[in-house]
Amino acid sequence: MISAINSQVSFGKAKSRLEQKKSANTRAKLGAQAGVLIGYSAGITAINKYAMGKSFGWNTAINNAAKTFASSTKEFFGAEFLKNAAKNLSWTSGRQKLLAGATLLAIGAFVKVSEHFAKKQGELNAA
Repeated sequence: MISAINSQVSFGKAKSRLEQKKSANTRAKLGAQAGVLIGYSAGITAINKYAMGKSFGWNTAINNAAKTFASSTKEFFGAEFLKNAAKNLSWTSGRQKLLAGATLLAIGAFVKVSEHFAKKQGELNAA
């Protein structure tokens, strides 16, 4: 009984080791996600600044391949969707293709960072 009286009451001030670890992981996760978004923003800015109005050889090759694919595709279920997609792809500029690639890369990096920290906190199985 005396030991119960002498024990200190925490009133929520002291965090457990697990709470401290989760808090640190959350800060690290938010920092990593912010880094992905900042990198994406910088990449988009650079693409818009340096690729505006320029012609790229690789883009011309992609456009010609898409047009050839669209014209040579035989009729089958879903062929019209593929033809329309290839035609729309051939109309996009190289800058638009770079922007789409940067966006997909940023989405993948953001998901990967989130997954990494979810595994670290035990929210996902580390498989």
